[in-house]
Amino acid sequence: MAKKLIVTICIVVKLILGLLICNYFWNSSDFISIIRIPWYIVLEGLIYIAAQMITRKFSSVDNWWDWVYYFGLISIMLTVSFGSISQSGTWFMVVKSGTIMLVLPAIIDFIKLLIPKS
Repeated sequence: MAKKLIVTICIVVKLILGLLICNYFWNSSDFISIIRIPWYIVLEGLIYIAAQMITRKFSSVDNWWDWVYYFGLISIMLTVSFGSISQSGTWFMVVKSGTIMLVLPAIIDFIKLLIPKS
């Protein structure tokens, strides 16, 4: 019972943090805000990663979508590391589409929590 509660809390935390991170990048209007990420977004990302690791440790099932969040992290890291103003439109697309991958696994896990097991 305690494991299920921990997994449930972590899934909710991942969903909230994924939405907050995604919201930050989707509402960014200038390129500087994407390549110079504020400390609170970095902290949210670290907590998201910790929640993902805890979920994976206490969950009895390995799902294919548990690895999708790496695409979101990679898109952010690539944009911060290699983004250039001359190609800002492309990097906006990379980071915005990538951050959706932070929300997707949390949504699937949350839906699985809501569906009763028969």
